Amino acid sequence: FIERGWDLSKGVGVLSLETIFKQWRRSAPANHLARRAEATRRTMERPLELEPKPELSAEAAAATAPAAAAAGKPRSPTGSAVLVREFGVVLLRGALSEREQKQLLSQVESRCVAGKDFHVSSGAAGTAQHTSEPLHALGEELFNRVANEVVGQLTPAQIESEPAFHRIWRAHTGEEPAVVHSVTGVVYGSRKLDLHNHTDLDRPLYTMSLALGDACDFTVGCKTVRPHKNERSGKPVTLRMESGDAMFFDGGSVPHAVGPLHPGSGPGFWQKAKPPGVTRIGLLFREPL
Repeated sequence: FIERGWDLSKGVGVLSLETIFKQWRRSAPANHLARRAEATRRTMERPLELEPKPELSAEAAAATAPAAAAAGKPRSPTGSAVLVREFGVVLLRGALSEREQKQLLSQVESRCVAGKDFHVSSGAAGTAQHTSEPLHALGEELFNRVANEVVGQLTPAQIESEPAFHRIWRAHTGEEPAVVHSVTGVVYGSRKLDLHNHTDLDRPLYTMSLALGDACDFTVGCKTVRPHKNERSGKPVTLRMESGDAMFFDGGSVPHAVGPLHPGSGPGFWQKAKPPGVTRIGLLFREPL
């Protein structure tokens, strides 16, 4: 009552205790929501402290190159990326450390309801819906890491032949920097165990997906039931996506599906800190349409 500014030293001559209690009960939920909203705002504005990703030494790079070539697989400059050239997909393994994942979870967990998608932030900086500049910056950093992998693994001709790789190359050169326009999330749990095969649009939609929680199978390239004219399908490729992994792909042109999930496969911190009923969170960073 003192916090509300009510003076009880004058007894009940001003307001009865019953009246005061009724007023407090009516205002308490609103005050609680306001405090929660303010706490969420402060959390969302807190910069995500990314750890530097060291490059392989010259000796390590030389040692891994023959093995990669013998296996018929491209070698990543950092040893952490898988490229699916036929569909322009890049999987960054271990894009976020466990500490970074914990920090990211603290920024989005208040928005997570099992089985429901959610909006985090969108639009240009300074607009009403742009509520978390650090997460926009995180998405752009991931786009830049993908660009480094593409340039490090592919020849100019290979980059030119694939629209998604060519777009990320333009980000690398500075010709068209990556600008994250929207940050949204998909929550998996008891109400959503997978995501059916689909495309997001009928035109290119370059997307960065970042995983938290249990691992999943992520399949690209399987023809949809009613393909649009710009759909690109072929022999499907399935990649296992772990917590902390990030994947770049053209969600508008390339069919993709999530599932099955692998229960209990998330890191130790996730099992203790995950929101109720939630098994996996997929954060999506997208450029303007």
